[in-house]
Amino acid sequence: MRKRVTVVGEGPDEIGNRYLLLTVDGKGFPPIPVADISDSGSFIAKLKQNGANIFTSKSRNEVLRDIESYKAEKPSFRVVTRVGWVGLRYALPDKIFGTGKTPIHTIFDNLGRAIVEKYRVKGSLTAWQSKIAALCTGNSRLMFAASLGLTGPILRYAEEPKLGGFQLVGPGETGKTTAAMVAGSLWGCHKDSGRREIGFAEHWHTTGGESGGKIEITALAHNDTVLILDETKLTSAKTVLDAAFALAEGAEKERLNASEPARSWRFYFLTTSNHTLDELGEAARMTVDDARRGRLVEIPLPEQGDGIYEDLHGLHDGRALTDRLKARCRTYFGAPSREYLRRLVTEARADKDRLKKFLRAERKTYLAAIEKSSKQQGLKPLNRASGRFATVFAAGSLAIRYGIFPWSRQILLRAILACQMDGLTMPIGKPKPEQAPAVSARRKLIEWLQEHRHEFMNLDKKAPRLGKHEFGSVPGYSATFKNKKWFYLTADQFREITGGGESAEQLKKDLADDKLLVKASNDRYVVQRPVFSGAAGNKGFRSVHALKVVILKEQC
Repeated sequence: MRKRVTVVGEGPDEIGNRYLLLTVDGKGFPPIPVADISDSGSFIAKLKQNGANIFTSKSRNEVLRDIESYKAEKPSFRVVTRVGWVGLRYALPDKIFGTGKTPIHTIFDNLGRAIVEKYRVKGSLTAWQSKIAALCTGNSRLMFAASLGLTGPILRYAEEPKLGGFQLVGPGETGKTTAAMVAGSLWGCHKDSGRREIGFAEHWHTTGGESGGKIEITALAHNDTVLILDETKLTSAKTVLDAAFALAEGAEKERLNASEPARSWRFYFLTTSNHTLDELGEAARMTVDDARRGRLVEIPLPEQGDGIYEDLHGLHDGRALTDRLKARCRTYFGAPSREYLRRLVTEARADKDRLKKFLRAERKTYLAAIEKSSKQQGLKPLNRASGRFATVFAAGSLAIRYGIFPWSRQILLRAILACQMDGLTMPIGKPKPEQAPAVSARRKLIEWLQEHRHEFMNLDKKAPRLGKHEFGSVPGYSATFKNKKWFYLTADQFREITGGGESAEQLKKDLADDKLLVKASNDRYVVQRPVFSGAAGNKGFRSVHALKVVILKEQC
């Protein structure tokens, strides 16, 4: 007897798309979008995988007729396709904070496995406090980063601005990435061995600049949390500026013939850079005006300190503190945000007005302090920038009240004020010629390979199976082909690294002339190379830029 497929409920997602909840002989599985229900192979295959024996046209038609005849009087559940608030509840990939009469189903498949899996916990809150927060004490940029990490969940209840970012600026190897890892450690850490090196952060190439849907998927995966982006130093300056602008818009672009409303996001983001906004603007041939400065606020290194650090906590130099903190951020993570959300959701449900009043008062305290400090030095901060710093202080202050941060409110206030005040004293204007990041495309490429080669997927060790890995989702690939060692980059990755344009095309020609880049018979610089296993013939091949590993022997 054929197992019966039954519709047991209907519910919408956050933009009104309909979903049906089905069972096969009483056994349920995740809701299916109504738009995906048809006699198509994928829908029927999903039913088969869940136990339904549907092998004939007759049985398929019977199932579809049963579904078609279903009438729901009212929604019986809700679907969430992004992280963050759902009414008075808060959804993470593995946990819902708060309770309600209507069940919530999370469907995060569209966000990518790696991003979803990084929301996880290792170690206790007490361990995070003693191993990480203790070393942040006395270091203004680290205390700022930790507070920034908890802004996302309160943006719903805080006053404007609800979007925008910060950029830590300074020379390389000074601890900027460590601050970014501290911010991310509140939420989790990547599982993949390559991405795990940057903690909770995402690579700039996953945003795809202002165009395409990558930036929107990345944004939705960090809604109501915080987005950390790795260093900009070897990323196209235009990509950084365009992506910062797009992230600060807070919603998907409208598309022609769009069949559904645009989805939105709400968070602050943090990036690190060796170059100032003016230097990035010069490199990208773009004007950095107050509109862009309001969306991406710069924070330089403290004047007195070892790189980003003002207190080394007894260690001999900043490098030692960097190594210790990075290792700990990959060992203790996730617990602070869980406790913060537990307390925040409870308070919001019990007395939302009290929560808003607290956040308003803390923001007012900060705004009064920055106004006084800036006037004393004859400086005039941008209102949006000050508003964002004020919300960072409010988030940190709330974490102190919840017993998550071990610092006093006054110490935190001084730390965040120092970050904004130091940024206000940075020189603004066109950089001197010797300061501009006029790095050749060839040098960019070599430095990028040196920096990121350990994050490449080693195809010699284990090639991914077709259908189990998204091509281009890792920084690059390494492999042996015809007894030679190669790096493989997608066209998009090569363009992001080198900046694209005429200089990138000339670089390809030069590398091909030097026998370092393969040139195809059609005079193009992309070739087919085996990437996937488990595929017959050339189905596992993909188009890549194939670079000889010996390129790293060049002096740059």
